Amino acid sequence: MDLTFLLAMSSYHKMPDIISTSNMHFSVKLLISYAFDWVVLIIALVVSVVVGNLTPNKRDFSLVNPYISHVAHQCDTISIGLAAILSLVVPAVIIAGVVLVFVPGGTVPNNTPSSLIWRRKIWELHVGLLGLALSFVSVFFFVQCMKNLLGKPRPNMLSRCEPDVANAMKYLAAGYANSLADGRIYSADICQQRDSAKLNEGFRAFPSGHSSISAAGLVYLTLFLASKLAVNIPFVPPSMKWRHEAFPSRSGEYEPSASSSATDNGRDPEIQSQRRQAAGAPLYLLVLVIVPFALAVYINCSRWFDYQHDGFDIIFAFLMGTVAAYYSFRFYHLPIAGGAGWAWRPRTHDRAFWAGVGKLGYVGNTGENHHAAGAVADRTHSHWSSRDQSNSREYQGDDIELHGGLKRQDALGRVIGSFRNFTGKFAISKQLSSVYITKWSPSL
Repeated sequence: MDLTFLLAMSSYHKMPDIISTSNMHFSVKLLISYAFDWVVLIIALVVSVVVGNLTPNKRDFSLVNPYISHVAHQCDTISIGLAAILSLVVPAVIIAGVVLVFVPGGTVPNNTPSSLIWRRKIWELHVGLLGLALSFVSVFFFVQCMKNLLGKPRPNMLSRCEPDVANAMKYLAAGYANSLADGRIYSADICQQRDSAKLNEGFRAFPSGHSSISAAGLVYLTLFLASKLAVNIPFVPPSMKWRHEAFPSRSGEYEPSASSSATDNGRDPEIQSQRRQAAGAPLYLLVLVIVPFALAVYINCSRWFDYQHDGFDIIFAFLMGTVAAYYSFRFYHLPIAGGAGWAWRPRTHDRAFWAGVGKLGYVGNTGENHHAAGAVADRTHSHWSSRDQSNSREYQGDDIELHGGLKRQDALGRVIGSFRNFTGKFAISKQLSSVYITKWSPSL
């Protein structure tokens, strides 16, 4: 029987034990740990808003600097409120819709209880939204802090400032002027603007808030859709057999093994060309995936032609949001290439709040893991016992006669046999590592 099927079914049959009365306490503990994750994000969001209302540092500037002399627009093309809706609310709604419709997909056995299916849906929805919130809040926090610390003037700062030119020398901060150039720098005290909020915003140019949150939310949505809709660069799974020839199963150099199912014309369907193992997704799906990214680019461009930021402010902020989106996505989801659209499983109850030094990650030794591991161990033990016996018979012929009729085991034969065992086990271990990626497992 297929080893992959055995692993999936072992996890499936263990589900009643996982939700038994003895483990309900641990489920509550795990729920509390994830609720605490949301509390941390809410606290970070509140701190970000408070920091954004503080008076920023104000960098000294020149009254003849053309890069800060543009006219301030009365309204933005994309307001900060609309940017937040497009970057947070809209992606959340789309994520919920995709999960409810497409998860867990067509790999679910027909006899799977609906309660398990809804468990998987709820988990995928939870981590999809949690990753989105992590991306948005983390970049929003850093942007708000950096804006206030750096105090860089916007391109329209002078129109906001309304400087007291007549008494400019009172506010001279540094610089030198002569008949050829005016290199004098003035402090923000020269501004006569009575609306302090409007003036403070004039010194919050770097990095762009619109650009960062749009990338954080919409690039995250792009990654999420690419994962769930299987839109990625085609790749060959490492467990599949392939060769580089145009028709490798017909190649004269290929000799079918005794276990292969070669047909009368010499073809072996188990050996395929590399090019036959993958294909590109339909373009309409690619378009759907790119739309959020394109919207983020448009929001970024609007900050340029509204004269709210210069190019560096926008590009740097967009990169910040993109990094946050990618990290947050991978924090809860498998890679797009080879992940089959799944999220990582929940933490185990024994590591709900803490793992510590010497422990690899936040999945401990649960009953579920022991059951699946036992199935793997039984299967692999049977396989390698028969394999070792075969190797022993194979290399008995490597004994050679020495002087006096003595015999010894050929050292080269031993080395070759050990190498074959090692490479074979390594190949199976790679296959086992991909089982939970490509197959449905009813446990979270």
